[in-house]
Amino acid sequence: MTLFFIIGTVPARASSIIDVNEVKTSPQNIFINEEKTDIAAYLFNNNHYFMLRDIGRALDIAIDWDEDSRSVKIDTAKPYADGGEAYGFEMSEADEYIIDGQTVYLNGERVDFNTFLIYGNNYIKLRDIGRALDIGTDWDEITKSVFIDTSKSYTPGAEYNGPDISPKERVEDDFFSDACFIGNSLVDGLKLFSGLKTCDFYAVTSLSVFTAGTSNAIRLHSGGMGTVYQAAAQKNYGKIYVLFGINEIGYGTPVFRDAYAAMIDRFAAIHPAADIYIMSLSPVSEIKSNMSQIFTMARVREYNAALYELAAEKECYYVDLVDALADNTGYLPENETWDGVHLTVGYYKVWTEYLRTHYR
Repeated sequence: MTLFFIIGTVPARASSIIDVNEVKTSPQNIFINEEKTDIAAYLFNNNHYFMLRDIGRALDIAIDWDEDSRSVKIDTAKPYADGGEAYGFEMSEADEYIIDGQTVYLNGERVDFNTFLIYGNNYIKLRDIGRALDIGTDWDEITKSVFIDTSKSYTPGAEYNGPDISPKERVEDDFFSDACFIGNSLVDGLKLFSGLKTCDFYAVTSLSVFTAGTSNAIRLHSGGMGTVYQAAAQKNYGKIYVLFGINEIGYGTPVFRDAYAAMIDRFAAIHPAADIYIMSLSPVSEIKSNMSQIFTMARVREYNAALYELAAEKECYYVDLVDALADNTGYLPENETWDGVHLTVGYYKVWTEYLRTHYR
């Protein structure tokens, strides 16, 4: 389960928006150094969120907003000082929350936190705080309790050992019964020709990481149209497979990576217990690579290197489609593509077999 902290009421710069269906106060058992606290928690899309200022008060850590630099300052050497800030929000004030790149400094050093702006409050993942402050954090599913222990060091989830997935025994269709596949026309082809029938596919031709939150092109279970995020929130998924990149390949790699990171955060917020599989860009053919300045294997490898690093950072799994689909020359076989990018009908089976033997 993914947990979050809130950083007070401060301005922030919005970069993308998530629809909110319901935000409510959640009764939550929170223990700090074995003592139960009265820290407030909020529930949204099955995720619990916590205010950093409450934790700062409990741990006696200074939390400040610097108006000049428009950044949050955390100083573990200073005691917490209550600035009279608000500790909640009015449910009627807004109907959306925003992913935002809030600047945060810890003991004078800038830290890379993924923040969420909800009704004017900035929210931060507990595991980011635990990692940065080297504080032990844990969640007990049975008692629905959060445990924070300053005497222990932070440890990542024991179940995660990196983004690589090695070959395993072949699985049947029931393995994918709690999975959804999200992406572009390549994923749409996988839907049509993989033979997988137990999972859900949310894919649209030309969809990209930049339009995933704004394109209402996915047919929802209700019959209406919505975004991939609304589609993913329709049921409880244990596995989320994501493929984007070929439509964005003309963008700078850092821009693509940042947008992809924000997207992964949104899927993780919707399904905190799900395994997220980042599927790499698939290879292009040698002819395509040689004739194009954009759709080249060099660009594919550059994007994939960024996605591999992102998978490790976000504790996701990396599906290497170049390994799955390239021939011994490192390119997509010419006889298995009709345009140098998309696959022939039969070659989608090769992709599917790779998924059946490469999983966590």
